[in-house]
Amino acid sequence: MPASKLPPPARVGSFSEKWPPKPTWKAPEDVPDLSGQIFLVTGGNVGIGRETCRILVARNAKVYLAARSEERAQTAIDDICRSTGKSNIHFLKIDLSDLSSVRKAAEQYISMEQELHVLINNAGVLYSPGIGPQTAQGYDVQFGVHVLGHYFFTLLLMPTLLRTANGEISGTPKPVRVVSVSSDAHEMTAPKKGIVWDSLQKGDAATPARKKLTGTRLYGQSKLGVVLISSELARRYGDQGVVAISLHPGGVKSELLRHLHPIIAWIVERIRIYPVSLGIITTLYAATSEAALDMNGEYLTAWARRQVPSIHAQNLEMGERLAGWSMAYCVFSINKPNIFIPINLDLKRVGLVASVVVDFVIAVAMLMLLKDTDSVDGAAQFKPFRRCTKDETASGTDFWTAIAQYPQCSIYFSTFLANLNARHFIRGSGDDTTVSNMEDIRFANTSDGLRRVELEWLGHVQCIESRKVYLL
Repeated sequence: MPASKLPPPARVGSFSEKWPPKPTWKAPEDVPDLSGQIFLVTGGNVGIGRETCRILVARNAKVYLAARSEERAQTAIDDICRSTGKSNIHFLKIDLSDLSSVRKAAEQYISMEQELHVLINNAGVLYSPGIGPQTAQGYDVQFGVHVLGHYFFTLLLMPTLLRTANGEISGTPKPVRVVSVSSDAHEMTAPKKGIVWDSLQKGDAATPARKKLTGTRLYGQSKLGVVLISSELARRYGDQGVVAISLHPGGVKSELLRHLHPIIAWIVERIRIYPVSLGIITTLYAATSEAALDMNGEYLTAWARRQVPSIHAQNLEMGERLAGWSMAYCVFSINKPNIFIPINLDLKRVGLVASVVVDFVIAVAMLMLLKDTDSVDGAAQFKPFRRCTKDETASGTDFWTAIAQYPQCSIYFSTFLANLNARHFIRGSGDDTTVSNMEDIRFANTSDGLRRVELEWLGHVQCIESRKVYLL
């Protein structure tokens, strides 16, 4: 169905959003033949993800079902193969709450496939009312899975997506898609001021902020993050053939409800829970319909209707900041980069003592960029070369401790690495990454600096000869 014939946009929180009218685009009836296309679906072993995979397989797509449990995934795959009579579906192991697992999953996919036409970031978790567990790297698990895990996975696969979009392998350029499943919770239960940056710190440092928000708002915040990141992907890669769409699938019965209190789950099920057969419509529309190719950067709601997202979800500055923070922290959470100072001194070769000395010097320098607590909206802001307090100095003698305690520090360090001829984010290329433009050395334009870092990383993260991802 042409986009122009879709129902008018729904309003966030409106009656029609919570109790949507009958769909005008249906699944599986309106899903086109997908022969020759490769889809990757996270959380494809249960609920919406499972039924999405079923329809994709039935329509002749090659599908990779990405999930944490191989046993549960294989059960889903066997069921899909029996019901469709086809076997074009494969398991990809991934634990989105562990960035190391995310990296391995990307490596595995790249070792098997040269192209990827559609990435569906569907997996989700829900913990309420408590603050829930933490990811392997110490983040709130809801934010870690919905935002950090999926964004890192998307960036690792971006070279493959871009290569597919420009027709490098097939010879025929064709837009690719990144579909991200969010929720109306991005507006209904997200914090009133948008992203609460203090809650995004690692480990116990974020506990006070997380307890204040509670699990419900942490969930809403994570789903707001999904919309913001999707919009950033659309803005950054739309002109390169990537169509990024986020969506609310509707109030659908799923395994997410298992984390709720039984009474709350019972009430929710009886007020606004629809069958999964309806819940897959919006995802499949975004992932397969021809009309959706003209919806880059948009947000859809049930059932396959355009919607204007929340005010915070339209905040470009917040989205850019979240994308930069997420990229930096995803990398730094896994491994400490191999630092090269301007004279190309390899810290690994000069010995432990010299490494400690240089690490201390860099720590002191970076700690001069600590929080300005009087900043607008209370967010972490930095002023170059501000004299740090005694407490700040005492708590930050180790550089990596400083990175963990002060999230924005990692963003500045990304720019710092790019400007100081750092070999960052990559091993095995044989070349040092050099950014000739030194004007951002004092971080006057952090956004541009981050953009250069990301471009350099995406340009080198993949070793073309072996088609494997290399990270320090």
